[in-house]
Amino acid sequence: MEHNWVLDLRAEEPQRVHGYVSTRDRAQRILGTEPMYWGLRRGQEMAQHILRSFVDWTGEKDAEEQEMLIRATEASTLDSLVVLAEGSLDIPEAREPNENVAFFVRRGIPLDEVIRNIHFGQEFIIGQLLDAMSALVPVAEQTATARAIVRDLTEFWQRLASETSQSYRNQFDQQSRSRLLRRQRDVRELLQGRVLDMAQAEKLVNYRLDQWHIALIARFDSTPPDVARAYPFDQLASELARAVGAEGGHLVVPDDAGQCEIWLGHPTALSVDSARRLSLPVSLRLATGEAAHGIEGFRQSYEEAKAAERIGIQVGSDTQLVKYRDVEIVALLLADPNRARQFVQRVLGPLLRAGERSEELLETLDSYLSTNNSLARTAEELHMHRNTVSYRLQQIKKLLATELNDFTVRVAVEIARAAPRLLDDDAPPPRGSAPSTLVR
Repeated sequence: MEHNWVLDLRAEEPQRVHGYVSTRDRAQRILGTEPMYWGLRRGQEMAQHILRSFVDWTGEKDAEEQEMLIRATEASTLDSLVVLAEGSLDIPEAREPNENVAFFVRRGIPLDEVIRNIHFGQEFIIGQLLDAMSALVPVAEQTATARAIVRDLTEFWQRLASETSQSYRNQFDQQSRSRLLRRQRDVRELLQGRVLDMAQAEKLVNYRLDQWHIALIARFDSTPPDVARAYPFDQLASELARAVGAEGGHLVVPDDAGQCEIWLGHPTALSVDSARRLSLPVSLRLATGEAAHGIEGFRQSYEEAKAAERIGIQVGSDTQLVKYRDVEIVALLLADPNRARQFVQRVLGPLLRAGERSEELLETLDSYLSTNNSLARTAEELHMHRNTVSYRLQQIKKLLATELNDFTVRVAVEIARAAPRLLDDDAPPPRGSAPSTLVR
């Protein structure tokens, strides 16, 4: 239904117009000058109606917010008049509403509040047009016209709300991506030592550096990257901060692979032991460094968290929280995994190639060394007779051709215990290894 009576709307030119010339030109071409003035005035009044109605608005309601809101309400009111005059419910191509959405996203205004703005605007303009129609349309036609106004504008504003929602999501994704890329770049420069000034560094990453830090690396085990990327790492960081009592804020830097780097800050040194009480997804793994202070501590704790993560992956552990403190020696020993593998296979090679008995002999040697060479405690730990333990130890000593408490043997067993994947059958044997001398 075309509402030709809209072309008879009259108003004086506003003292100031906030929107774009292109929006006004399009409306003037379709509506005429005075209906356009009417729309501009009602649009400005709509903005004030929204600000009065939305008492719990989370924005600042400062001059910039009001300016952006008036631009959008002017454009939306003119669009409403064009829709009625043309009898078409298609949304005109106005730039102001989309720019308004982008502004609200930057300000952190939630989508549901933006949509409530639209509902307040719809309520206002329908009321204004019903009042204006009663003076311009014959009484006999007013009921049908009023129904048509409500029907057409309700559908138009519903479409506007739907398009705004999609625009908000697009803007949010774009701005989040842009902010994330900047944060990733700034943190990388900080970790690489390119930023030395404390104040400059804190401004870049929006995180206090002159405090104690614990770095954590969160990753998912056997989870598709797209699923991992959707995980709320910000929420995880908040829960971790509460769990460990971190009062200095937190910094969250996710990556495209679904992994996330987190720093927790506090005025004094912290421990992450209490984080074990958190209820986390089964496939989530956390690796953490030790608490350290200042910019150097920020980097040091991160490097330790990375080392703990590497150990967790190499060991194939199901432990959800791997602390650097618990794996520090192994981390140092496994700094070069290939050389560590060659070392273990060179020292323990005869045991690794002992066929079906390999696993039980390694277990016996591990237990014997961990009980400080106690035959009795080894037998108790393995639930076997002392004579059996003694026989196995004789076989191990014969295979290795060295004393069992030799430092090299102890180090090799420690590495093998921490990283059993080094003992995989498909691992290439070191060159020049001697054949097994095990007597079956």
